[in-house]
Amino acid sequence: MLLRPEGYLLQSVASGEEAPALIAQRAPDLILLDIMMPDMDGYEVASVLKANPVVSNIPIIMLTALTDRSARLTGLDAGAEEFLTKPVDRTELWLRVRNFLRLKEFVDFLQNHGRILEEQVQARTAQLQTANQELEAFSYSVSHDLRTPLSTIAGFSGLLDKEADASKASERPGRRGCVCRAEQVRWL
Repeated sequence: MLLRPEGYLLQSVASGEEAPALIAQRAPDLILLDIMMPDMDGYEVASVLKANPVVSNIPIIMLTALTDRSARLTGLDAGAEEFLTKPVDRTELWLRVRNFLRLKEFVDFLQNHGRILEEQVQARTAQLQTANQELEAFSYSVSHDLRTPLSTIAGFSGLLDKEADASKASERPGRRGCVCRAEQVRWL
């Protein structure tokens, strides 16, 4: 009743056992949780919710008439982010709800941003893998295409080396001659 005038959409349950089921169906942005409830108390509900990774980031504000320190610590230990004692001051409740909703919005933004970044990294990795495969294919093609001309060049180089060695061996000092082979003419 204190939050409805502020424009918040509210849902309530009659017992602690109903809370996790309702929250699993439609996760709220914030949970106001009484400690003393039938079937399952607020501590148990908070523990169950915080153990579920799907809803564990939803902030919980515990409300109770209990004023002792141990009740407060037990609530915080169960996973509640805040603990307010009844009767609750309307302004304090509104401010705490507003602040926790802002924090939740920021956490959701960071999680979504992290997911988007992860998707971008995966897409970029896939692009790089494709580019790497294309580069490997190109390198193979270039090496294959160059192998035949380079083999020919290497073969002719070997023949030229043999000819040069043969002509040096047959050469005598003071004589000049012509060595002719197949269609090549070379003056010594």
